[in-house]
Amino acid sequence: MTKAMIILLGAILLAILGYFCTYHHSSSIQDDIQTRTLKSITENGLDSVTVNTDGRDVLLTGEVKNEKIKSQAEKLVWGIYGVRTVDNQLAVAVSESESEPEPEPVEAILLPDAVEKPEAVQAPKLEALPEYSCQQDFDLLLSSNEIIFVTNSAEIDASSNSLLNDLVDVAKQCPDTNIEIGAHTDSRGSNDHSLRLSQARAASVMAYLVNKGINAYRLTAAGYAETAPIADDDTDEGLAKNRRIEFNVKGL
Repeated sequence: MTKAMIILLGAILLAILGYFCTYHHSSSIQDDIQTRTLKSITENGLDSVTVNTDGRDVLLTGEVKNEKIKSQAEKLVWGIYGVRTVDNQLAVAVSESESEPEPEPVEAILLPDAVEKPEAVQAPKLEALPEYSCQQDFDLLLSSNEIIFVTNSAEIDASSNSLLNDLVDVAKQCPDTNIEIGAHTDSRGSNDHSLRLSQARAASVMAYLVNKGINAYRLTAAGYAETAPIADDDTDEGLAKNRRIEFNVKGL
């Protein structure tokens, strides 16, 4: 066998090996995205949504009640780390313009004069806070506490649940605002990795708030990586300060 023939056979074997390695890795990524997407959809009560993945591309099918739920499903999937595209093919059962039929009026029951009519009791409502007060409350909570994630991951540590619940309470008192959840990292790691990690962490916090009843249409998840440091990255203290989550309040 000539030297040229040996080199040619070696190149062919390397190409075949590379193909199978790439195929196997792609299959693992697809399975991981499928699993995490289904989990997020299920946890948010969107059981009628069917998820299909092709590599990092996600296809949503099924039927939902209205356009808001359709958009919410797509927004949740975009927050999944690793997703490249979302093809939202969800069918809407009832358009938002169609209002549900009003119930037929019930005739009032006349009480005898001798019977005292009970006074209507209404549950107390929390007074909505102005925009600047909401921002101050968010800043105060996050200045003295931090949302902790598993190292090099977007998974929120359970120790941060109490802080997150306090942030949810503030958001509920600010119903007339939009909230941007901004995630920042320190300067360690590549720019691409830091950007993807910060976006995934912001999406995780957003998913927590949505799961606690905050309307997804009020929330935006933004990853800023290391582009906006607030301390010197040359010290451990500075690195810790730059790894942070911020809530930025905006009017509707």
